[in-house]
Amino acid sequence: MDLKIWERKDVKFWLLCLLSLIVSQVGLVFLVYLVPLHIIFRRWGAREFWIAAGVVSAGIILISYIFLRGIEEPGLQRLYLSLEIGVRLMFLLGLGIMLDDRIVKVAGIYRFLIASAVVGIIGIMIFQGFFNNDQFSALILAEFDRMGQMFQAGNEIEGGFDDAIIADVFSGPEMMETVKSVFMSSFASWFSFGLLFFWRVGEGINAMLNKVAPVKLRDFHVPKTLLWPVLIGWFLVIIQFVLPLGRAGMVFWNVALILSLVYALQGVAILQTLMVRFKIPRGLRFLTAMVLISLLLQPGPNAVVMVIVPALGISETWIRFRNN
Repeated sequence: MDLKIWERKDVKFWLLCLLSLIVSQVGLVFLVYLVPLHIIFRRWGAREFWIAAGVVSAGIILISYIFLRGIEEPGLQRLYLSLEIGVRLMFLLGLGIMLDDRIVKVAGIYRFLIASAVVGIIGIMIFQGFFNNDQFSALILAEFDRMGQMFQAGNEIEGGFDDAIIADVFSGPEMMETVKSVFMSSFASWFSFGLLFFWRVGEGINAMLNKVAPVKLRDFHVPKTLLWPVLIGWFLVIIQFVLPLGRAGMVFWNVALILSLVYALQGVAILQTLMVRFKIPRGLRFLTAMVLISLLLQPGPNAVVMVIVPALGISETWIRFRNN
């Protein structure tokens, strides 16, 4: 076979599409499928990106239908199809908004916020359908009851908890409401984080392939116009503890968390700048990053990191840590 065939644009294009489709089906790391599409955009432009997006989307729909056609109940089948297809396609749309300046005529972090809003709205429609579906709710409630029975059986052996407390904690309807409230109040921020993370991965890989220096995170600055939105967002979140705001409270939580993510990036940029300025060895800088990531993954300590790092970013509004 002529090796030059691998240098042809059409061959590279279809191989990247195939790679994206394959990775989109790989469990928890399915978001990596955005990276080959990102490469297509940076290498050949918006037209080829949207063609690839259409091809990959058609493949995702076909594969999802094949794997889920065994579900006998039509309502539940449609629900799982909406999850399998909808979640993947909403990330794809979010990436398109971040990359293609013809869709949104704004630059920088505002485009990310618009993409996050679109992803969040689509996600709300998908997951609200799940939580409102009686069959899905019955499956979740049965799982909570099973967990309660297992915990109660262990408690009979070990002791330490009152059976009434266990029954109350693992009460199906109450657990369902708690899970729904926590998930709907934070899922948009986690989706935004995933979108931003893999956009950054795509930018880094493209810089490496094109042998150019990637954009440095320590040069990132949050526009001052976002200060009041993040402060008001958290103020409304605090108000919710006194005056329940229902679904509006879930929106305020997501807005506050997404804007805090933006300021967390600025906080990380400040830390990087200070470590370079004080000539901290590269190995120690890497170790610091690993410690922060490990703390972020631990319940409890992660709350400290999620408060301190964004707060550091916000503080640069008044304290000039960087020269520019």
